[in-house]
Amino acid sequence: MVTIKDVAALSGLSTGTVSRVINGNGYVSAESRKKIEHAMAELNYHPNAMARALNHKQSKIIGLVIPDITNPFFPMLTRGVEDTASKYGYTVMLCNIDENSEAEKRYIDMFKRYYVEGIISAALPTVAEWDSIEVPIVMTDRSADLNYPTVAVDNVTAAKEMTEFLISKGATQIVHIAGSAGVNTALDRREGYKQAMEEAGLSFNIFESDFNSNEIKDKAGHFFDTHECPDALFCANDLIAAIFMKEALKRNIKIPEEMQIVGFDGILMSEMLSPPLTTMRQPIYEMGQIACETLIKKVESNIEVGDTILKATLQLGGTTL
Repeated sequence: MVTIKDVAALSGLSTGTVSRVINGNGYVSAESRKKIEHAMAELNYHPNAMARALNHKQSKIIGLVIPDITNPFFPMLTRGVEDTASKYGYTVMLCNIDENSEAEKRYIDMFKRYYVEGIISAALPTVAEWDSIEVPIVMTDRSADLNYPTVAVDNVTAAKEMTEFLISKGATQIVHIAGSAGVNTALDRREGYKQAMEEAGLSFNIFESDFNSNEIKDKAGHFFDTHECPDALFCANDLIAAIFMKEALKRNIKIPEEMQIVGFDGILMSEMLSPPLTTMRQPIYEMGQIACETLIKKVESNIEVGDTILKATLQLGGTTL
């Protein structure tokens, strides 16, 4: 491996002079700079970016925390963050905590060791180590009551609109297949559902599911084993909807004639189902973009930024009448 000493030897200058050229600090004559740059090119030498980051305590790295990489929502969000970070000269350190507190602690320690400039989190903080982080933090999708700026959709309003849509399609027995308990997005969506059902004079029925794909499969089987077929299911996300839809079709329930099913998110998979899923589409990529831009503003200008609340839109498919 070519080192700074090799560059110094070939250029005939000291390692200190070479270091000043690489790090862009201190005076170096134009002639010396030219010799060093020529030596670097001849040796194909590339400065160790991480070593420079540790030396200056600046890394141009953004930490991105997601709860579950297997949920198709989060790769789309990640793409929005990565594309935006790259445009501004930043690199993204992707951390999938898989809802595991020990993994959460390890990544927080790694953020500190590698001097990340800031953190975007789509997972709710659950460990005390978050309190020791001294860089800007932005939440996206999920929010925490910790005064972090958040980029998300208005989940209550969107869930209410989706429930009202099902009611307009003649559904009166609408079961809400809820997401993970304790996750604010799941709680907001069940609240919007309840508001719409109460205003329509209908009884609400919430079935506790999960956002974890393995858990959802078990929940779907249990639901259809213990419930008579309602005329509609409002699922807390598209992954839940896809799994419940598969289970319903396996049991010869006709969709949407016997049971309408809707989801929430608007992931690409929703359009590939047969029939395509009716869902409440979140601007997922844009959420990643805005979260990254918000974080970089805080990192580079140290300015106060507020929450960004986006609108979800109804995306019609073939799972509703």
